[in-house]
Amino acid sequence: MNKVLFVCTGNTCRSPMAQALAEDLFVKGNMDFSAESCGVFAVCGQPASANAVMVAEESGLKLYNHKARLLRRDMVADALVVITMTMAHKARVISLFPDFANKVFTLMEIYGDGGDVADPFGGSVDVYKHCAEQIKSYLEKIDWEMF
Repeated sequence: MNKVLFVCTGNTCRSPMAQALAEDLFVKGNMDFSAESCGVFAVCGQPASANAVMVAEESGLKLYNHKARLLRRDMVADALVVITMTMAHKARVISLFPDFANKVFTLMEIYGDGGDVADPFGGSVDVYKHCAEQIKSYLEKIDWEMF
């Protein structure tokens, strides 16, 4: 199975939502991919934010068992592709593991757009919903066969 690694800052908001949304997409599309997530500055073991859990559950997805993980070399090495939420995350991953730079992309650049997925941390449920909708729309636009 081809592993996709999603990366954000703390691994409590964007990357866990991306992981859950991607897993759902992969299952429904009968694709040979799996999804994982981590953060460049994550505190290991932290749960997903309450609003991320709530937004995921509204879509029939589960994040209540999520535990934050700090980015490690083996995670990057094992991934077919590493998808970050921002250019800063991408730069951090590449600075830590330059030998894997060829498989690190931001979510928005894979589709051809620039920009970052804004951090919903501390925002309202609506802010989290908008973030999840943005992530989902980009995940659905990706031609996964290119990997």
